[in-house]
Amino acid sequence: MSRLVQNENVENAIHLRQDGAMGIKPVGLSISQKKNTPVKKNTTKQPKPVAPESVDDVLKDILSHQPERIREIQTLSLQMAELEEENRALRARLEASSKVDETVQHLLREQPSRIREIHSLSQQMAQKDRENEELRARMAAMELERSMVEVDAITRDRLRHEPPRIRNLLRSKLASNYGIQL
Repeated sequence: MSRLVQNENVENAIHLRQDGAMGIKPVGLSISQKKNTPVKKNTTKQPKPVAPESVDDVLKDILSHQPERIREIQTLSLQMAELEEENRALRARLEASSKVDETVQHLLREQPSRIREIHSLSQQMAQKDRENEELRARMAAMELERSMVEVDAITRDRLRHEPPRIRNLLRSKLASNYGIQL
């Protein structure tokens, strides 16, 4: 079967070459096919496209037939605008946080000695704070001791003028309540 088709194709090719050599230009069918079949003209008429009066009229016509679809499109466009705004805000936040992350990473990567120095300084400050607290406690104790010495002097002076029974009572109260020995 395929040999028959090949033979027919070869015959058609030979006829086409011969026709071309004689100045005849074949159109569509080979010469052997043209001899046997009558030529038909295209008699079917295609309808001409109707041009719209204007684009606005067409749009109005479409819009008048689909108000629900229009509302849906408007709603979707509003939602898209909101989503784009949210997207912009999220991108801005992401960029800001990435800048902070980059700064922190830079500090951690590039300046570990600075971090150690800050840590060392904070430990030194804590030590100084402890020393200051101890000094304040000592100063408060010294102030208390000085005031007690003053109280002792005043009390002794007052006790000299008091009768012996009141002197003994005051001495015992000062010793028991305040730890002052007169």
